[in-house]
Amino acid sequence: MANDRAAPPGIGHNGGGCRLCESEDRNALIEHVAQALWQSREPDGGWSWETAGDHWRRIFRQLAETALDAMRSS
Repeated sequence: MANDRAAPPGIGHNGGGCRLCESEDRNALIEHVAQALWQSREPDGGWSWETAGDHWRRIFRQLAETALDAMRSS
């Protein structure tokens, strides 16, 4: 039976695995998501990830880890 909710060919998992599913380096994926979350808070680029303090890097890495775990468990 066909899945009526399937994405069109070439989109999503029909076109290959996503970065979340295919990543073999969990720490690199967490770092990537943490940086994206951090930079999304300052759209003009005023606060770069490289200049974020250790406290904020730790917080955003924890947020990224929670987000990835939630996506993988659903």
